[in-house]
Amino acid sequence: MDKTNAIFILSIAFLLTPSAFANTPEFSGFARVVAGQTVDSDNTMDKYDNELSLRPDSIIGLQFDYEINPTLTATAQLTGKIDDSTRSGIEWLYLTYMPKPTLQIKVGKLRTSFFSYSDVLDVGYAYHWVKPPGEVYASFLFTNYDGINISYDAIHSASSTKVEGFYGHFNDSLEFEGNVFAPDVNNFSGAVISHEVNQFKFRASYAQADVKLTDPGYIALQQALRQSGNLEAAEKTKFDGLMQYYQLGVNYDSLDYFVRAEWIKLDHEFDIIATASTYYVSAGYIQNQFTYHLTYSNRDDDVQADFPSLVLPPTAEAQALNQIYLSSVQGVIENDQDSWQLGVRWDFKQNLAFKAELKHRNHKNPILKSRDASTMLFALEWVF
Repeated sequence: MDKTNAIFILSIAFLLTPSAFANTPEFSGFARVVAGQTVDSDNTMDKYDNELSLRPDSIIGLQFDYEINPTLTATAQLTGKIDDSTRSGIEWLYLTYMPKPTLQIKVGKLRTSFFSYSDVLDVGYAYHWVKPPGEVYASFLFTNYDGINISYDAIHSASSTKVEGFYGHFNDSLEFEGNVFAPDVNNFSGAVISHEVNQFKFRASYAQADVKLTDPGYIALQQALRQSGNLEAAEKTKFDGLMQYYQLGVNYDSLDYFVRAEWIKLDHEFDIIATASTYYVSAGYIQNQFTYHLTYSNRDDDVQADFPSLVLPPTAEAQALNQIYLSSVQGVIENDQDSWQLGVRWDFKQNLAFKAELKHRNHKNPILKSRDASTMLFALEWVF
């Protein structure tokens, strides 16, 4: 969200308040200190290497909620991160209008609803892992957007159902596997339905958007391919079209154990990146203050593109274009992988938890087999 939109929402909140801060604002927050490193190789995995680091996942957040009147609330969340490649600052900034207890309308900078744990992804205290499975919770799926979200709750005697729809856009940078992208995401829309009955919780969601890559290097490559007459190659490397996302989740929680699973599928119109189908299954046993858990995750990529060779004159400039083109298309490979996570959580004090987790990732593509690695992570989680 740019400064103009942020100032607009704050101004509306102020103008709608009969007396500024007549009510008492509510503050809450969270913090997590995560230390980790790889344990059996010199490879990098999830931004960790063979030296102990606090950078990739340590974070602190502060949330501000202010009731303007009985039906209108303003919410802002600020986060601070050690990792230089991820942005600190305003994570949420929106107004919530509740014409009745079962209906909510939110407008502003909102959290995306891709995953079962999307709303609490930064709040490590809210889930059992140190780090949710990266095969499913991929960083190229942006975590917030500017727009509107409408949700309706239907509560029954033995069950409850929530339906929500959303619309908006995203225009910021994303980091994935060491690369930074600048997508322009428009017409981002979708729906989520969740249902709880007894100890079960079911969730299904769908989202779609028009996505266009705006990186200067990518645009220059597209222009050079078209100007040189290689129109098929330009079309194959195009990153401008519809992207679709499907998600299913199911949780079962009892007093002393749980089973949780989630599946997603990413589909699109591009040849330059793979489509993906991913899932995890996680089970845990709770004994007093301790939770012991095991998770299996899987990612299955699909690349169908057959990139043509370029037809170019024998000049140095043309050969430089050919090298840039080859480096782009040769990186389009199927990154099939799976992983195991074994961990323990100790809730040693109210609102405080300590976690330890060992994870091993296995790459199925022989080209990427040398990237296999394991990490050991430790986390101190706190909510206040």
